[in-house]
Amino acid sequence: MRLRRWISRTILAVVGILAVLELVVILNLNRICSAQYARIQELMRPHQVKIAADTLYRLRREALTRAALYDELIRKDMLVDGMVIHRGVNGEAEGLCDSLLFSALRFYSLKSLGFEAASNAAWNGMLGSRSGAQWQRHPKCKKSLSRDMLMGVLVALSADPEGGTTVFRSMLAEIDRQSGFVGDGPFYVSWLSPGVAGLVRMEAERRGVPFREWPWILKQSFSSIEYDAIFMREGYESHLAAIGLWLEIKHMQNGPWFNPRSLLGVVGRIFDGNGTFNTTFDERRRQWIASRLSSLSSSNLFFKYLEQDADGVRDKSSETRLLSELLSMSQFPVNRLPRDCDRDADYLWQRRDSESVPVSKSCGRTWSGVDFLWMAAVLGAGNGLSAPADDSIDNVSSSTINLSH
Repeated sequence: MRLRRWISRTILAVVGILAVLELVVILNLNRICSAQYARIQELMRPHQVKIAADTLYRLRREALTRAALYDELIRKDMLVDGMVIHRGVNGEAEGLCDSLLFSALRFYSLKSLGFEAASNAAWNGMLGSRSGAQWQRHPKCKKSLSRDMLMGVLVALSADPEGGTTVFRSMLAEIDRQSGFVGDGPFYVSWLSPGVAGLVRMEAERRGVPFREWPWILKQSFSSIEYDAIFMREGYESHLAAIGLWLEIKHMQNGPWFNPRSLLGVVGRIFDGNGTFNTTFDERRRQWIASRLSSLSSSNLFFKYLEQDADGVRDKSSETRLLSELLSMSQFPVNRLPRDCDRDADYLWQRRDSESVPVSKSCGRTWSGVDFLWMAAVLGAGNGLSAPADDSIDNVSSSTINLSH
């Protein structure tokens, strides 16, 4: 009995001593690690700028490489008549009636990323969708053109494609001929609303189109994004507002000064003693619209980018963070185009946050991946880098490209 007690007490004592020793070792290692980390940070301090630049370069290169792969796969299987589509479960073409918008975003992205040959082909595909001077959603889509499709055209025109001014002026003439309509659809679909007309007016100003050539509806236009932001819902409505805000910011940044003809602009003139426009009002207006977008869709990377841009805090550090987030998103596979087993949404930035999750475990539909191209472009993945040759993906071994799930 006594022997058992002695053995138990001895074991407990040994275990206690070992526990104390282990604790001492852990505390000592933690102290050493902290000191080492501080020392490493001190040694790295003179090189932080170079490290940050190298990180950004690596992220840009990775985004550009994935964009090259995506567009090679798009050109192989996701175009009909040169226009972007999706593929159904059985490989059938889907999304024909949204093709003009996605094709325009693809063209802008390719142009910005430096894929000249592919972007020229994409622009020619867009031109091939027209019937005379009238834009169409897609040659095989029978639905009338809507004003949101025309916003896609404005995005494409902002990249200054070859012959862009001629195309734009013919578009203005067509709008004038149709008395302010962009297609033969009903008023709520095809009529050029004052807000969208304001975006068209911006392009007319940028291209120096004489005032006498403007359709009457452009002359009466005004910004409506701030009013839309009050009532808009998450999804395609907020995405259209975001595209409008992006067009406005881009126009403002590329010109000496921009007056959006908004109600806040009028307020700025009233309260400015010199009778000139107070830009602070308009800056706050854009910031409010961008924050409203982010509050609707907190996971929307495009909206995050817009908020930083409107707040004037976008720099290389923010670009690094957003590019890192983009490249780590499971919705954009590394070696194939996105599918419905990756996310429910065909185009993430115009859908609800809840649609960014997979719709099923088995892969069915294939999405075009234009949403990745767009974000890579607006985040500056092509800045300071030469794009891979347009045929570079053809030279990659097929064993490295897994087109299945």
